[in-house]
Amino acid sequence: MPIHYRFFPAIVLLTAVAPAAADPITVVSATRFVQASASGVCCGLTNIAQTDLDNMAVNAVPPLEPNPSAVGSATQMSRIIESERFFFGQGSVSGQVTAPGGEATGQSYYRLTLDLSQPQNYVFIGVFNGTRLNDGDSTSWIASLTDDNAPDTPIFALRESDAINRFQPGTLQPGRYDFLISVAAISTRPGGNASGTEDFRLEFSDVPPAPTPEPASLLLLGSGAGFLFARRRGTRGGGDVKQVDGTSADSRIPLRS
Repeated sequence: MPIHYRFFPAIVLLTAVAPAAADPITVVSATRFVQASASGVCCGLTNIAQTDLDNMAVNAVPPLEPNPSAVGSATQMSRIIESERFFFGQGSVSGQVTAPGGEATGQSYYRLTLDLSQPQNYVFIGVFNGTRLNDGDSTSWIASLTDDNAPDTPIFALRESDAINRFQPGTLQPGRYDFLISVAAISTRPGGNASGTEDFRLEFSDVPPAPTPEPASLLLLGSGAGFLFARRRGTRGGGDVKQVDGTSADSRIPLRS
């Protein structure tokens, strides 16, 4: 009895590992600092700063004054989480003067330059508050997001001295962007106390792709179009009509060619 051999074609599945997609956001540069200064009549100026730490706090009084005539302070707690596309910070600034000739300032500064390799949705939330006791006190804050290709038309730009609460969503196209938060307070007269607080966040997410019809929807759409086409063709190709003996004129059968 002959032996028959059956050869089955070998099926080889080739799989390619796609390279990991690059992060859509790259931090090109980051600058964070807090600064405080205080000066008096007799003994000059004290100026203190800290830079590029997640937690910073400084306090300044005039040198060689047993009873400081002015006190400046600033704090900032912030994060730069590039992998999660999340950037935020909280801080406070103040300047207080207790005697003639004193002057005090505080500033908190947070600035990022970001490169976007693909479109991104963003949400900015900022809450800024401030208090002033007399005419020698002032507070100010800046919050802005700017496209480097159009620096004169910022995406948003806030410059205020009073309390604000801002929610700003939007979409950014690939490019380079500058994000800035700065809060400052200054007091220049006795009895003055200027202070400000900041609480902000900037978060990004991918832009959802445009919706596409599901296969089942496409099948139903194609079936419906085919049915309508067949029905229309059958109606047009019915041929002549004749009356059969013994039937009424309304009983008509189309002749087939």
